[in-house]
Amino acid sequence: MARLIILTGAPNAGKTTVAALLKAQCERLAVIEVDDLRACISWMPLTEAVPLTLANACDVANNFLAHGLDVLFVYPLSDADYAFIRPRFAPEQNIVSVALWCAPDVNAASRGSRVLSDWERERIRWMHAEGMARPHFAQLVDTTHISAQATADEVTRICALDSSIRLI
Repeated sequence: MARLIILTGAPNAGKTTVAALLKAQCERLAVIEVDDLRACISWMPLTEAVPLTLANACDVANNFLAHGLDVLFVYPLSDADYAFIRPRFAPEQNIVSVALWCAPDVNAASRGSRVLSDWERERIRWMHAEGMARPHFAQLVDTTHISAQATADEVTRICALDSSIRLI
């Protein structure tokens, strides 16, 4: 059975970078950047948009899973968000959840080429304060002092992904 892999964590913890590495390295992996679906309704208030976006992402994930593809679902999920999406998948669906965690002071600083906005810094602080950076449903990988490739390797190990390099 195809696996659903949830990759979560605060903004700037490395989700998008790690997802790109996994996409390049892993066979039969569909990557769903949930924020891309959120962008379709960017005019909608966040409180309305998040449930609709998550429901749409679950529908897309289920379609890929039905075709035998492993799915990487990338989004900063809270425990409540996980409780919202879990029933949208078959009870027997294999789900592996990994949270990329980064020390708050490092997480709120610009890393690599990314320059954080004030809103992103505030969101990161809020996620750490509310416990969303360390969700209960996911295994943590500390990205504070390791490279994106080392993080991708650890996610690959945890999720038992086929990481044979694809030639494109």
